[in-house]
Amino acid sequence: MQAEGPGGESARRLGPGLLVETMNFDRPNRRSVPLGFGRVGCVEAGSGEATVLLHDFAEDSSLWPLSSLPAGRRYLAPDLPGHGASEKPRVEYAPELYLGALRELLDALEIAQADFVGHGLGAALALGLARREPGRVRSLAFLGPMTPAAFPGGRVTEVLFELSRRPRILLGLVRLLRGALARLELGPPGMPRGSVPSGVLACRERHYRDREFARVFVSTVVHWTRWVAFQPDVEELAQPLLLLWGERDLVYPPRQAPLLRILLPQSRLVLLPCGHWPHLELPDRVRAELEGFWEEVRLDSARRAGSGLRGPGSS
Repeated sequence: MQAEGPGGESARRLGPGLLVETMNFDRPNRRSVPLGFGRVGCVEAGSGEATVLLHDFAEDSSLWPLSSLPAGRRYLAPDLPGHGASEKPRVEYAPELYLGALRELLDALEIAQADFVGHGLGAALALGLARREPGRVRSLAFLGPMTPAAFPGGRVTEVLFELSRRPRILLGLVRLLRGALARLELGPPGMPRGSVPSGVLACRERHYRDREFARVFVSTVVHWTRWVAFQPDVEELAQPLLLLWGERDLVYPPRQAPLLRILLPQSRLVLLPCGHWPHLELPDRVRAELEGFWEEVRLDSARRAGSGLRGPGSS
């Protein structure tokens, strides 16, 4: 089924100087929102149920194929702190910074509750929000997620983790390698470049060539293991969860998928014949899976409302 962009547009003010417009898919609204740590770039398109798209590390909102996603929704795709069009202040890029910026952005855009789609690191961030503020998260859909037990694999990543104990050396190495680091990080030597979707390599190279992003990279890697503690008691997650995982994902291999399925019996796991970017490699399949999942969430919410039961995240 071909997705159609919702028609019409609207505008509203959310405080002094912040004009928020809801646009159609053909003309997404790009803006910069001032937050406590700095300004965050984000893209908004469509109208309907709020849906937040959180990208992976060293990527940005430009890689979300908005026109290929289900219609009838208001999509918000922010650039995470230090990424894309967001500012890169000299701060510690710990999980708490990412989560704090996400909370502030939701408040600024008056989004009380949303469905979240997280890719890689974005999935870990959405999970952290769901555990800490469950009322803000209606449902979760993860694409190639970074989970407590699924850190990136490969020799290059192992070396980076070792170097994270020596931040100055790591910073020098990242600045020396620059664009070449993107190719090394995306897979082992000899991996066919055709297995990486068009645009991904360019997006990552753009980040790694930015001297200021080198500091973001080092700080995030130094705090990388804290993402495990940032996701406590994952088995207590109440929200419905869809796991879309590429069988050939070399960035976050799906070997932990069965364990997650056991820990989260309310989740649905779909293994797809692709790599780390299902939304770019198989956009039609991902759209269909998301449409079906969100319809199930809607029907379940309606049943709960009719029976007087509280939904996931209700207090």
